[in-house]
Amino acid sequence: MPYPPITVNLLAEKGACKEQVILFRKAFGEGEAPLDDENAIKFASVFDFGWAARYLLNNEDLAKYNKACAPIVAEYQKTHAPIVAEYQKAHAPIYAEYEKARAPIWAEYQKAHAPIYAEYEKARALIFVGLYGEGS
Repeated sequence: MPYPPITVNLLAEKGACKEQVILFRKAFGEGEAPLDDENAIKFASVFDFGWAARYLLNNEDLAKYNKACAPIVAEYQKTHAPIVAEYQKAHAPIYAEYEKARAPIWAEYQKAHAPIYAEYEKARALIFVGLYGEGS
């Protein structure tokens, strides 16, 4: 059985995030997405094709997609890992200083926030229990 056309309605029905639906509508209006190589390349960095694979393909095709992507994922991870390591190395001392400066401010915030949040949580719990107990 062929797949339905990809439209704003299909994306919304499948639970696509608001941002992706907006981007889709901007690109294609209320129409169908043209599924060809040119548009795949054009929108590769715009649309989440991994999400599309997980939510729009059947299990058999999803398995094929994952198998075909496996070497690409491995190569990406291999080339990406040293970049991440370098970033983390440079970032660590900066983040440590940030955490050191933030600690007393965060402690004050938590001290002021805790009783307010506790009251908020109690009120929400009471509302839920009241409504759930009524069985509306």
